[in-house]
Amino acid sequence: MGVAPEAKTLVARLERVSAAVRDAEARAACGDDGAARWLANVRAAAYEADGAVDRCRVAVRRRRAHEQQKSQQQHHHQARSPLRFIYRAIITALLQRLLQVA
Repeated sequence: MGVAPEAKTLVARLERVSAAVRDAEARAACGDDGAARWLANVRAAAYEADGAVDRCRVAVRRRRAHEQQKSQQQHHHQARSPLRFIYRAIITALLQRLLQVA
């Protein structure tokens, strides 16, 4: 089992948040302070998500480099299940953060 179901859930959630953001931006432009505060929270969550994705990419690169080095030394290929675990953990954390904001 991969991370595809979690990724699909995240994409669907982001599409709903995107629609809410457009609405909140219009309301904030008309002076709605509550909408402006909500937008600030969403932007903070997006910044955190961006950082999480960056950390995941770094972890993947390191893991692949390590696997490649080890494969060259031992002439065998290791399973990539730790990468699946990293992706799943990050996607779960992002979904939880989005649920807090939305």
